[in-house]
Amino acid sequence: MASNTTTIKIIEVPTIQSKSSFGNSRAASTIHFYRRSQESWQFDASSASQVFSKVSDLSLGVHHTVPMIYKIHFQGSCLHSVVAGRGFIRILVDNNVLNLNRLMPNTDRRATLASQMGLSLEQLDVQGGSMFFSGYTTWVCASCAKTDVVLLSPGTHIIDVGLRTDNPIARIHGGELVVEMTEYDPRVHFGFQYLTVL
Repeated sequence: MASNTTTIKIIEVPTIQSKSSFGNSRAASTIHFYRRSQESWQFDASSASQVFSKVSDLSLGVHHTVPMIYKIHFQGSCLHSVVAGRGFIRILVDNNVLNLNRLMPNTDRRATLASQMGLSLEQLDVQGGSMFFSGYTTWVCASCAKTDVVLLSPGTHIIDVGLRTDNPIARIHGGELVVEMTEYDPRVHFGFQYLTVL
C-alpha cells in the first residue's frame, strides 16, 4: 500500500473583485477548476479496514477567504481481487469522511456513529453510491466514480479521495480528482447548508 504521508502545496484561490452595474451583485460567478491525476500505476487497499486510506496523488489543498461551493468528482478504474469483495470510495475533507453533507471522523468511531443512526458501517459507506463489488468472480475491474457537492467555509481545506475494503485487495488504477469551486452567493445559490461535523 502506498504511503499516506505527502506534502500538499496549498493553492490560494482568488476572490472575485469586480462588481456589476447593479450595485453589490457580482457580474458573474467565477469558477475555479483543479485537477489531480494518479501518477502511480495503482493504489491498493491491501487489508480490511474501517478507516479510509488516502489514494496517492489525489489530494488538493486550497485556501479561500470567502465561502465556496465545491463540486468534487473522482473517476477511475476499480478492481477487487476476491469473490464477493467490496470496496468503498469516499471524498475526504480535512481528514474527515464526507457522507451526505456530514463530516465524520475517519476512524473506527464512524462505526459507533453509524450504529447510532441505525445503520451498519457498510450501509453508511454505501450511501451516495460509493461501493464497488466483485460479484462471484475474482479480479473484476470496472469504471467507478464518486461526486459530492458541498459548501465550505472560508479557510484552508484539504480534499482527498479515500479507499477502504472489507475483503482485500481493492485497487484503483488511473484515478482522477477534479474539483470545481464557485464563490457562494446566498442571493443566487439556494438550498446550500454548511456541513454538519459529527
